[in-house]
Amino acid sequence: KTSVVIKRNHLQFIMIIKGSPHFFYPLLANVMQRIFMVLFYNSGGIVFHASSVEAQGKAHVFVGDSGKGKTTIARLSNELYGLRVLADNQVFIRKQGGKYVVYPFPFTQFHKDGDKACLPIAAFYILHKSLSFAIKSLTFIEGLHALEQEIQILSIDNTPHHIQAPPTLRRTFFYFAKTVRIKRLYFPPRRGVWEVIYSSS
Repeated sequence: KTSVVIKRNHLQFIMIIKGSPHFFYPLLANVMQRIFMVLFYNSGGIVFHASSVEAQGKAHVFVGDSGKGKTTIARLSNELYGLRVLADNQVFIRKQGGKYVVYPFPFTQFHKDGDKACLPIAAFYILHKSLSFAIKSLTFIEGLHALEQEIQILSIDNTPHHIQAPPTLRRTFFYFAKTVRIKRLYFPPRRGVWEVIYSSS
């Protein structure tokens, strides 16, 4: 028996499977994930190819193509600073109450009872590996251009890619760039990254 409940307004996704063979779970999860992605995009959300870490009650989002350091940042944040990793590959973002927030990844249980269901975004960092630490805040125009030209989003089939954004997504990027602080983060893979992030807040 399979029961699926999707509450679009609350982005709630519940899947209960009873008496099904184990090999069926990944297939069903894949189908349900595609359905969820369609609903999420249709509700004004964006799924970035990114990682996210909670610090001081807010979500810090780190974006970049493969090899730019998304997983490295998440690992360093947890191992060296004890921070909670929200996601290391897919970050679900949507506007709520005038602010953009990060939603829990709907197909894993990374959050524990008592953790907030979604967190406001502190900043959105475009990653660059470097020999030294540095942060550059982008203007609205620079941030919008980066969103449209540099940032990968995830398609419905869960593939990261750069796209020629359709009008609806361009509007989302426009308001996102006006609302969220977008920065370039230059970093070597060692301790010191969060000291730089905190000092730029």
